[in-house]
Amino acid sequence: TTRAQGDSILLTCSDTGQGIKKENIDKIFTAFGQEEEGKGGGLGLGLSICTKVTDLHGGKIWCESELGKGSQFHVLLPTKGGVQVDSDAVANASAKEEAA
Repeated sequence: TTRAQGDSILLTCSDTGQGIKKENIDKIFTAFGQEEEGKGGGLGLGLSICTKVTDLHGGKIWCESELGKGSQFHVLLPTKGGVQVDSDAVANASAKEEAA
């Protein structure tokens, strides 16, 4: 989902997977960091790249997870120069994404 939050945009991606152990959450944001080595099928680079891009834009990235229920990944990005975001435009774009 995507929504305006003050002078920022909050992007949230949720899944209903196995979840991530609390002690591994910081690890998955580092290069080559994975919850369980070899089980994900990837290299462990995706979230480290997202973290770098988010940092370069002055934003925040974090994960909330519960074992057996899934995870939510959040990215909070400031709008350029603190310009207020058109909440209706963001909501419409989010609705189009969900319908696709």
